[in-house]
Amino acid sequence: MNEIQPMLNYFPLAEPRSKQVLALERTMFHATNGIQDIVIAAPTGIGKTTIGAAACLWASQPGLDPKFAPGGFYLSTQKMLQDQLEKDFPRFTLLGDQCASLKSAVEYPCPRYTNCMVGRKVPKSATCDLVERGCCRYIQARVKFGRALLAATNYAYFFTERTYLGALAPRRVLVADECHTLERQLMSFVEFSVDKMALEKWAPGLDVPVLTTVEAFVDWVKKHYLAVVINRMEMLSQRLCENHEDARLHDEFNKLESHVNKVKSSIVNILEHPTDWVYWQQTNGPHRECIARPLFVRNYVKPLVTSAAKLRVYMSAYPGPKKIFCRSLGLDPDKTAWLNLNSTFPPANRPVHILSIGSMGRKNIDQTLPKVLRVTEKLLNLHATEKGIIHCHSYALGTALFNHLKSTEHARRILFARKSSERATCLRTHTESAQPTVLLSPSMSEGFSLDDDLARFQLITKMPYPYLGDQQIAARKDIDPEWYILQTVSTVIQAAGRIVRSDTDHGSTYILDKDFERLFEEYNDFFPHWFQEALVWQR
Repeated sequence: MNEIQPMLNYFPLAEPRSKQVLALERTMFHATNGIQDIVIAAPTGIGKTTIGAAACLWASQPGLDPKFAPGGFYLSTQKMLQDQLEKDFPRFTLLGDQCASLKSAVEYPCPRYTNCMVGRKVPKSATCDLVERGCCRYIQARVKFGRALLAATNYAYFFTERTYLGALAPRRVLVADECHTLERQLMSFVEFSVDKMALEKWAPGLDVPVLTTVEAFVDWVKKHYLAVVINRMEMLSQRLCENHEDARLHDEFNKLESHVNKVKSSIVNILEHPTDWVYWQQTNGPHRECIARPLFVRNYVKPLVTSAAKLRVYMSAYPGPKKIFCRSLGLDPDKTAWLNLNSTFPPANRPVHILSIGSMGRKNIDQTLPKVLRVTEKLLNLHATEKGIIHCHSYALGTALFNHLKSTEHARRILFARKSSERATCLRTHTESAQPTVLLSPSMSEGFSLDDDLARFQLITKMPYPYLGDQQIAARKDIDPEWYILQTVSTVIQAAGRIVRSDTDHGSTYILDKDFERLFEEYNDFFPHWFQEALVWQR
């Protein structure tokens, strides 16, 4: 029998850092002692990506379980982070060409049909000649992905493949990066709604009646809604046969087909566990919308995640307390290994100034907001020649900040993404501009890296408590109050990590909302030591 080699032997760069050595040694120890779920809490700067790459490469050796395909899956939260990982591939010298990244077919351009998703849907009589010649970029990417030892993709695509195609054979290792979002990723995949967009675009004229239970909702969807949208999909299919090169038709057809697949899958999930779902209706203009979400995602962790690999390695700068992480995903804490690594960044380089201007909670925001506006302006004066970011938590607060600042000398500095589709444009402008621009956004607290001069300061203007108008969140809070607090703490810690990205980088964070004090005092043990040592209390 082949002796199992240490993970350190598969480290893909020239020299591992001390924290990477520790992480790989502990992961190896637990993996060879029967532990299948391992969580690594590794702050920015530790080098999580390389730890995950080493684990995937280690899983290629002959002595491991032959029932699982060699190598590993590496899952990212966003295509942007997947792109960053793909850029790192050439650095992984020990992997050579054994790295591959795979996205949805729509992401691959096609010279004839705009993208490969369109090309895959055309009639056989009009098959793209690149497919016939074996030159289709998407097909090539799938083949390379299937052979790669480090097979990288995003959660949404991975879950879609696992649910609808079943073409990804279980591997020896699965690396779940940014695992603090794993519950959210699963929830987004399985939740189901009939919203304003779907009603106006795919079911015009169909009115949603008052439906008071999730069972009544499912019955209405099966008898009425599905019939309408499937008829729409068949009509689009017929039009595509007549004009198969119309990219806009293909785009609508693909989106509708994905929606129908999700509807059918959600019906099965709801009927299997109807009491596990939270259902409600709300009005949006002239439309009555329906939303259904599972209270917990535990029932979906095994089919979508744990069954995909023998060993699962979860990584995040801050996954939260072990008890809550395991409880949320249905993992057995006694069978889950946990490794906490401290930050290597000097606290003096990443101070978090607690200003406590006043409470920004719902009851006090009207009184506190004028003070926050004035202090925001003063902080922009203090950092007049530097780039930065303002985290505002909601578009309403962002609008109030923007309206105030546009009448000041800082007006031209502010880049406000008024909706999520504008974030990429604002970020590109911020990155390319020679001016000391300042991003203003409610949704850039994680997944964005503002290294060095891209941000020397940032403001957290309001504690990001989850919205209790979402009835699933409200119900979950009643059952598990600690879970609700963790969502807030996690967002604060993630936001604080956007601007200091290396040992030599530096930047100042300012927390303006006084509610942080109460949060910190009541849930001190939720905040990791490396975060606490950077706090600067401004009384």
